[in-house]
Amino acid sequence: MPRPRSTIPTYRKHSATGRAAVSFYRADGTRTEVILPGKFGSKESKAEYERLLCQLRANDGRMPANERRDLSIDELVLKFLEHCTSYYADPVTKEPTREVVTCRDSLRPLCRLYGNMPAAEFGPLAFQALRTAMVSGNWMTDSERANRTKAHQAVGLARTTANRQCGRVKLLYKWAASNELVPASVFHGLQSVSGLRRGRSGARETEPVVPVDADTVDAIVRELPPIVADIVRLLLLTGARVGEICQLKTPDIDRTGPAWFATLDKHKTAHHGHTRTICFGLRAQLILKARPLLGASRGENGPERGHGLANRFDRLIHRLGSQVQVQHQTRP
Repeated sequence: MPRPRSTIPTYRKHSATGRAAVSFYRADGTRTEVILPGKFGSKESKAEYERLLCQLRANDGRMPANERRDLSIDELVLKFLEHCTSYYADPVTKEPTREVVTCRDSLRPLCRLYGNMPAAEFGPLAFQALRTAMVSGNWMTDSERANRTKAHQAVGLARTTANRQCGRVKLLYKWAASNELVPASVFHGLQSVSGLRRGRSGARETEPVVPVDADTVDAIVRELPPIVADIVRLLLLTGARVGEICQLKTPDIDRTGPAWFATLDKHKTAHHGHTRTICFGLRAQLILKARPLLGASRGENGPERGHGLANRFDRLIHRLGSQVQVQHQTRP
């Protein structure tokens, strides 16, 4: 049986230079020799040796691998999406959140237009050209543009949407610079590009999303299935989000007082350290008592039921909204 490899490098004398040297392995398995500053046995060389030992202890006995500086943008995006899959994960289920899909979609124009370009060569001018292509829709194929036109969807992105997607391109390069995949100067160059301003660009503007009036809500509720109609009423009475109501479980609700409270472990701003409490008054309590499915026991049907019900709820509201001639505005 081979002897286990020592993770602590030996402080030794380099025969060719007479200085101190150490050899260690990197995370990719490659062996690296480092000549330490100062003479062999000097305080300077031993201080550098201790610094290397600290790095090895912090990385489980191996130095980080030397990443190539000539990564293409396609390769860089793949590495970033691998990071996103583990970073943007639900703290309870450990499943990737929707932010992973959003980042992937935001980076698709970048990969299509500049995928083969070395990541370190992507500068402010190329970034502005990418943004222009997002706004005009020129990064898409003819068939993709035709499909969006057929579906009565805008081809180019609105100004605010383009700014958000460009922000994720900057996030990609911020992550790459922090992991020494590209020079930090590349990220700083992209930071110099300001977002599009209202009235000072040719990008399409969108109308503000306003609350739906009460008469329209009543008209839609009358057409809804009973359980979905009760979800809408709970949204109005509690101010909760659709996903929060759909995933609510009986143990989540504190029924000890005249007002019921549900403190959620999983919610939209949980990653910021915020707490989320939903209050149920008398009218909301009557709905929960009449609809036990809305407060199913924990473990019954699992979290998939909540996500599926929320998605079906959204599709149903969109369909019925069009039937009662409601213009439901969404971000393009």
